[in-house]
Amino acid sequence: MSSLFKNTLMVAVFTLGSRLLGFVREILYAAFYGTTYEMDAFLIANLFPGIMLVVLQTAIISSFIPVYNKYLVSNDRENADQFFVNSLVLVMIITGLFTTISIFLMPQIIALFAPGYNQDQLDLTVNISRLLMPTVFLSSILYLLTAVQQAQKKFFYPALALLVSNIIAIIITYLFNDLLGIYAVVLASLLAMLLQNMLQIPGVWKFQIKFSFQKLSLINSDTQKMWLLMYPLILSSVISQINIVIDRYLASLLPTGSISSLFYAYKINTVFNSLIGTSIITVMFPVFTNLFAENKINDLKKRLNLIIRVIMFVVLPLILILIFYSREITELLLRRGKFDYQATIATAGSLFFFSFGMLSVSLLELLNNVFYAKQDSKTPFKISLMGVIVYTSLSLFLMQYLFQNGLALAHTLTVTINLIVLISLLHNKIGNFNYPKIVTSFSKMALSGLAMILSFWGSDQMFEILIGRDLFSNKISELFTHLVFTTVIGGFCYLMIAFLLKSEEMQYILSFIIRMVFKKKVKVS
Repeated sequence: MSSLFKNTLMVAVFTLGSRLLGFVREILYAAFYGTTYEMDAFLIANLFPGIMLVVLQTAIISSFIPVYNKYLVSNDRENADQFFVNSLVLVMIITGLFTTISIFLMPQIIALFAPGYNQDQLDLTVNISRLLMPTVFLSSILYLLTAVQQAQKKFFYPALALLVSNIIAIIITYLFNDLLGIYAVVLASLLAMLLQNMLQIPGVWKFQIKFSFQKLSLINSDTQKMWLLMYPLILSSVISQINIVIDRYLASLLPTGSISSLFYAYKINTVFNSLIGTSIITVMFPVFTNLFAENKINDLKKRLNLIIRVIMFVVLPLILILIFYSREITELLLRRGKFDYQATIATAGSLFFFSFGMLSVSLLELLNNVFYAKQDSKTPFKISLMGVIVYTSLSLFLMQYLFQNGLALAHTLTVTINLIVLISLLHNKIGNFNYPKIVTSFSKMALSGLAMILSFWGSDQMFEILIGRDLFSNKISELFTHLVFTTVIGGFCYLMIAFLLKSEEMQYILSFIIRMVFKKKVKVS
């Protein structure tokens, strides 16, 4: 368990750093390009390559690790290494051909994504998208290098790569914006992906992988098994990304800037959502895979129950902060340069509706990984397919009344419905994983959340007094102080009530911190 704690903390720290730096990059985009047609063009241009990156990440990592782990469990390093090399060569050939064909067909692809664009916008979008397509080929290599490290519970270099690449992307965008305009973002994306690949080499090199070109076999029982796992994952990921296509397709029919405001709102929401949830899920996937391989279903259900409750405990206060202070957060983070008041209000509105789905997104990702660990990728695919139908129907209805905010609300409702269905299907697979304990814990969290909400109201009243005394030199310092003041008080109230209610999740987190800081074991009741 100590290695699990260390890996989770390490991934959490690097994820936090990379997400924050990634958001600094988005702040730079907002200042340089705001919600202009150039930014809308980039977001549409990046849609197809971006979808492929997500598809490849899920498909390669989630299909490679279970097959590769089979050899690790039996200490068969020779076949494990050969399987890795076979997979790497096969993936490079397929994605290389796909990238080349896509570049030639890009005008037709972009025309499908942005029906509301004029010819100048389409030309700009096609040019950008063609330049971004090599990231698809590079990402296929990156994700396989990442998978082989994660399978052996090595997370340092994959986590470090994203952190460093964001730094490079920020520097390149800042230095070349005046010279290249929106193309500076394209250059930054290409160099960042190349750097991520280079940073994986030291991590993989340590494994001293041995292989024989004479044994190179692109079509064998292992690659076939990987493909059988992969193709439902690809379909599932494509289906889940279709919601983004529909989102931007519909947003392109709304006033200029709607695509960008949804993008910025989603990015803010993602930063908050990934602070803990993504880190835990990344570390737990290999653990779930091993538990299924060893048929330790009861242990898996105990782990799953605990992780669900910990995610709920951490994510709930983040949801409340985003709901009650969406405008202030958006204004503090983004309002500068070309990102004006109108853009702030539009983005804050979308952020408000995205926030309600934050917990559902985290738990849906967690439960999807449980199915992948069980080598069942068809169930998440079916859920994703259902989600597309639900999302499209809700979007078409809600956008008539709420415009781009309707698309954000449709996203929240869809992931919540998908989660409910997936929980019932997982119950059929592994049985009850102690729902009463989850409900009891959530009841305590709800009371703690109520105390947090009341503290927001009280601290807002207190802060109004400070504003009346002219203590702040500018709007930014006022917003920053306001958010720190209210969230610190709110967080304190949330934790205090949780402590009084003897929250097991809080005890677990405190135990985790003490183990990491003081190297002491603490018993959690």
